[in-house]
Amino acid sequence: MPLPRNENKLIWALLHEESPRNIPALSNENILVLFNYTATFSRHSDFPLTTQYIKNLDMLVDRIDTFLSEELLYFIARYKFVLAIENGECEDYITEKLWRPLISGSIPIYLGSPSIKDWLPNNNSAILIWDFPSPKHLAEYLIQLDNDEEKYNLYLEHKLEKKLEYKIKNKRLISTMANRTWKINDFGDDNYIEQFECFVCKKVHKHPDTYHFADIHHYNCPKPKSSLTKQQNLSNVWLEEWRKGECEAKVFKNFVYLKGENYSIQAFNNEVFKYYKMGLC
Repeated sequence: MPLPRNENKLIWALLHEESPRNIPALSNENILVLFNYTATFSRHSDFPLTTQYIKNLDMLVDRIDTFLSEELLYFIARYKFVLAIENGECEDYITEKLWRPLISGSIPIYLGSPSIKDWLPNNNSAILIWDFPSPKHLAEYLIQLDNDEEKYNLYLEHKLEKKLEYKIKNKRLISTMANRTWKINDFGDDNYIEQFECFVCKKVHKHPDTYHFADIHHYNCPKPKSSLTKQQNLSNVWLEEWRKGECEAKVFKNFVYLKGENYSIQAFNNEVFKYYKMGLC
């Protein structure tokens, strides 16, 4: 990043659409507050990308043979249930792991975003792993569903409901998709990168003297815990990476505001190592 930073003239924008595990430092507010505008998976970011893995709502309600589909979708459609486990439990972090089974007509057994109910087509579109006290209870419920076609079909309302207006009842999902200014894999229409660039440009020109900064809600990834015990697992490598990311965020903020000068990657890593060893993060 260009240093020293002149906040009165230089806008910093963050676009990160990938897994939160790719850059653990972004889970820390120390680094988020350095950015003026964000485009992340969180609904609270300035330019939300929460629905980046779904092209349109027609994919959810159509039968799989009514649109061009990947071979993988046909493979998934052979199964009544599909495990859909995200690699991060962050608010609004929802990937193709959820959407693929919903599109193909299978029921996702989901573990991931704690806000997933806000984005499902209907209240009963997925089986949520944390609704069960143990894997045994979950397995028993799946066996019950497998033997009860009527109850099983309740999860496929977005596919089986005959009236189009009742297929998807989630008003948040409908509104978000209707108001989205970008497309996915539609040549001739802007993608989210191009639209985010336009968004930032408009903000800067419309409010040149307004200073806006992100906060923790623009990413909202808590310190990782075990999915079973809900406690921190000290032997989990991801927890160690998260802590290192916290050090990186603190060092980066320190370099920007206190030192205000360019630095080498070696100097940055040395400072991160010092913070880590001293228990400053």
